[in-house]
Amino acid sequence: MYVIKSTPALMLAVAIALMPGMVLHGLQFGPAVWLQVGICLVAALLAELAAAFYRQVGLVKTLADCSWVPTGLLLGLSLAPLTPIYLDLLATIVAINLIKHGAGGMGQNRINPAMGGLMVVALAFPTLLYPAPSAHAPWLAQVDLAQAWQAILRIGPRLHFDAMASATPLANHYQGGFSVHWSVFGYLLGGLALAALRVIRLEIPLMLLASCALTCVALGESWADSLTELLYGGLMLAAFFIATDPVTSPVTFKGRLVYAALIGALIGTVRRFGLYPDGICIAVVLCNLLVVDIDRRMRPAVFGNPPAGR
Repeated sequence: MYVIKSTPALMLAVAIALMPGMVLHGLQFGPAVWLQVGICLVAALLAELAAAFYRQVGLVKTLADCSWVPTGLLLGLSLAPLTPIYLDLLATIVAINLIKHGAGGMGQNRINPAMGGLMVVALAFPTLLYPAPSAHAPWLAQVDLAQAWQAILRIGPRLHFDAMASATPLANHYQGGFSVHWSVFGYLLGGLALAALRVIRLEIPLMLLASCALTCVALGESWADSLTELLYGGLMLAAFFIATDPVTSPVTFKGRLVYAALIGALIGTVRRFGLYPDGICIAVVLCNLLVVDIDRRMRPAVFGNPPAGR
């Protein structure tokens, strides 16, 4: 079996694996999704160029690892569509210039760049983010490219998202029940392809998804509602493409299981009790900060000595 070894090839493999989910997400919720991704991708390229300038390294060296490509794609898919363009830029600058290059470049960062940038925007400007698209009320699919540009640039008349996001489900008697984001199937397909190429380890997404569902059940949700949580694209995206980041996830097998279980439990808890409907970025960043300690405690004993840190 072919195993990807070079960094540019690995990054491009991740980007290609994201394509099925991104295409299905846009087909379900309209071209605004792809516009958001394109903006974040261009912003990521500009941020890398800025990093090459202030770090005084060659452009080819900075861009050649292609790490900015999956970062831009993940930010575009994680941010709510029609997010103001200045928040897209802020999230990208935090992700690439502060988290990645501020730590010394690729491979030196302790937290996932895309999730760090998203968390700053989500915590600092929650009222400026539009509501996430809902499969119950596909209001976003009604927005064409011209309207999307106006909303992102904050020009022209304001779209009445409250009516589209809240009144529509009431008018159609959709107040809960089963719904699915088509992107789930694309991210699942892409994630399995990466696992087959040995780019990611399957124990992380499997443990994360199981932990999130079990946490929701423990907190009072029914099994049906808990399993429905897995059918939202953001969770599947996080499980296969974000939590599996080799730089910010544990290197030991037991460590990866503990790490994924903690992320899943935090996501379920934040969704149940927190102010933020998703909580993925918060859970991932907090657990990224525990990775070194998790690995130290999960490292097997050598010659009868207890693991370091005990």
